[in-house]
Amino acid sequence: MSELLRMDGVCRRSNGRTLLDGVNLAVQAGEFVGVVGPNGAGKTTLLSMMGGLWEPSAGQVYLDQTPLSSFRQRQIAQHIAFVPQSTPAGDFRFSARDMVLMGRYSHRQRFAGETANDRAIATIAMQHAKVTSFADRSVTELSGGERQRVAIARALAQQPRLLLLDEPTASLDLSHQLHVLQLVRQLVTKHRLTAVTAIHDLALASRFCDRLILLERGRIVSDGLPIDVLTPDRLATVFGVTAHVRPDPFTNGLMIHVLAPTAVDAVTTGANSHAID
Repeated sequence: MSELLRMDGVCRRSNGRTLLDGVNLAVQAGEFVGVVGPNGAGKTTLLSMMGGLWEPSAGQVYLDQTPLSSFRQRQIAQHIAFVPQSTPAGDFRFSARDMVLMGRYSHRQRFAGETANDRAIATIAMQHAKVTSFADRSVTELSGGERQRVAIARALAQQPRLLLLDEPTASLDLSHQLHVLQLVRQLVTKHRLTAVTAIHDLALASRFCDRLILLERGRIVSDGLPIDVLTPDRLATVFGVTAHVRPDPFTNGLMIHVLAPTAVDAVTTGANSHAID
């Protein structure tokens, strides 16, 4: 594998708060990386820095060994697509198809209209994301989960080399959660797309991702194979839970059973175990 993106000593501070603190990591081409950690750990900030949406307060982000800060936003969009946590409908009555076609903007000449090739690429992206059944409906009429799938289709229409997804399954039902992660896994495996996703569901992360990055308070505390990152000790330290972890023979991921919170003053103690999200 060759290195696609690298972060060297990246920090991000805002309103007196440190959101990322000295992050060093490399993402290889054709890799599916999951970013995990508790709320407020810096997952969204990390993805935003990777996508050039925010400037580092210190350190540098590199794309193909070139500082990302030297790229214009249009150039970044030709290489990197970002899917946010949620896609508000707003007041614009664009159809889902129109929204997906917006993903082709960075590949068109300025002021040029969409081409037959743009429409063909958008159609394939909609098929992948399973949104063709409501392609002509206004996005204001779609559910949050449907809009999220449209946002994923728009990102795929960009034909990026690096796909960044911030909690892509958060508003989806179980079947569409699996479909989205299976789709990304397939694109990574067969088409050498590189993907980085922030994800809360640790079992799904361990099942689909090649590698996990565990964040706590803006710092990387572990980076490696899921089985090496999601240990009972780290779940206790970072997530504050006592958990049992073992390989899942059905998915090749991990089964993670939370037994109890580690806090001494917890209201309940592990009478019932459940899978962690």
